[in-house]
Amino acid sequence: MTEAQKTITLDRLDKCHKAIFQVATFIDRDLLYSSNGNPIPTPQDDQLENLDRKWISTKDLKQLHDFWNKRKQETDMWDNFTLP
Repeated sequence: MTEAQKTITLDRLDKCHKAIFQVATFIDRDLLYSSNGNPIPTPQDDQLENLDRKWISTKDLKQLHDFWNKRKQETDMWDNFTLP
């Protein structure tokens, strides 16, 4: 295994997250006839509410909300797959 193959990247983490979710969905939905939920937990309140304190400026909150919503839509699509 090369060093590049050992390197963890956001893209590799994303692909692993997607694969794990799809396997869990297959087991839960197709074998157990149940539902395992969403790939990203749905917060009960504003998950970004206090990020402007240390992590992000107020002017960037809109951009972060947009990113969160886009990412949520992307991962929601992971459930729309069929096995060969």
